[in-house]
Amino acid sequence: MIENINTWSEVWLNYFLAMIVQNTLFLLMLLFILHLIKNTSARFKHFIALLGLIKLLLPPFLPLSTSSVHWHLIAQRIGWIDPSTTSTITAQLSPSGILFLTWSAAAAIFFFISVGATLRLKQRLADATWLDRLLIDDNLIEIYGSTAISVPMIIGWRHKIYVPITWPLLDTTLQEALLRHELAHIKRWDTLFTALQMLSQIIYFFHPLVWLLNDRINEYREMTCDDEAVEGSKVTPLLYSRYLILAAENLLRADWSLISASAIIKKRNKLYQRVKYQIRGNRTFKLNRAWSRLIIGFTLVIMGLFSWYCDGEKRPHVLSQNAIVAGFYQIEGIITDIDNKHPLTELQLWVENNAKTKTDKNGRYAFSRLPEGDRTLFTRFRENGHQIHLELFKKFNAVIIEMQMNARNPKKTTTIMPLDAH
Repeated sequence: MIENINTWSEVWLNYFLAMIVQNTLFLLMLLFILHLIKNTSARFKHFIALLGLIKLLLPPFLPLSTSSVHWHLIAQRIGWIDPSTTSTITAQLSPSGILFLTWSAAAAIFFFISVGATLRLKQRLADATWLDRLLIDDNLIEIYGSTAISVPMIIGWRHKIYVPITWPLLDTTLQEALLRHELAHIKRWDTLFTALQMLSQIIYFFHPLVWLLNDRINEYREMTCDDEAVEGSKVTPLLYSRYLILAAENLLRADWSLISASAIIKKRNKLYQRVKYQIRGNRTFKLNRAWSRLIIGFTLVIMGLFSWYCDGEKRPHVLSQNAIVAGFYQIEGIITDIDNKHPLTELQLWVENNAKTKTDKNGRYAFSRLPEGDRTLFTRFRENGHQIHLELFKKFNAVIIEMQMNARNPKKTTTIMPLDAH
């Protein structure tokens, strides 16, 4: 089990470290773009911010062949991977294994906190009382009153809106505007994007820029729904803003743990921004179509620029400086077909003590952190329906080995060429 954790953790760290660096650079540029367009409509800023959210959740998709970026060695240099430890011999967790388990535990805690908050909210609203059924813009809405909340909100995608018990005291025109606000959340699938925000924060719980981006998304989302509420009703921005201020007075009654709810008001400082945005009204700068497309296109371009992964890195035919550390060795090389010289890809290799790897698309392979001493290299293939273990190279110690073998009959025609030995 420990051996598997150490193996998985190195793969995870090599991949995740690249994502962290790329997403950090991307978020810095995205937040700068949002700053430049701060006087535009909330709807446009929300769309740009959502592109950033999608980028966080997309795995790198552009292959990059390079010998200059080795995340594994970077992790070694900063101490996250210790080349002097080996899971196959000592059965101890490596630093990368400890880091992986720590990240997994913290992510699990954030997950259960978020899910628990949603479940608690649903439980609190279970005794809500049906109040009315209205038709707004061809959307049939069920309205439920509850003493457990102080502001209107929705849960999920159903056309069901929960309102505070003081709802009947509000003016009917203001009631319609507030219902349109919540209906805008439903029509815009904001519950789905809220779930994606929660997922991104679980994965990057340690990253302040991710928290900042999600905070901006929440702010722009509420402003956008405010716009739709005012535009579709007879209420004025000033009257709507007065309700927001009134809602702020009841903010202390709200449950701060309801992070998955679609609420009108969450924090006092965000309320000020929403009121300011509504009062500013027509002074919002409106981008023309050309500028909008240019900004969206530039954002998509930088999304691609920071979505690469190292694929088939070429390793030099020299042992690295980390090849021999405290009695441990690194073995690397290439395997090609003896007939056509093409690389043999996805070929499984291992040495004693179950240290395993496989060749990449260029036929290259590498073993790291092997203990000092003679080792034998094996591969596996099938012959007449039976699995055969083939001994490729016997009694080697810290070498770079280039091998050629016949892909159709490797058992009979294996040729081995050691390039260097220590």
